[in-house]
Amino acid sequence: SKLIQKLAKHYLYIICKAYPRDKYDANQRFLELRKSLMEMVPDELLDEGDETEEYIEGIIFDTISKCLIFND
Repeated sequence: SKLIQKLAKHYLYIICKAYPRDKYDANQRFLELRKSLMEMVPDELLDEGDETEEYIEGIIFDTISKCLIFND
């Protein structure tokens, strides 16, 4: 619950500010959000064949399903 709230805040205050809804579509903001979250993961935690990307996408889609981001 806290993770989803933090992700929603990150999306609204960081991603939407850098990529405004009137200039970028949801697909571009999704890619930037995913990239931003991947950059937060320390390199030593990423291994070949790692599922970190899938976990991050799952968290994003869980947040979307609660209608906290990409409401346009």
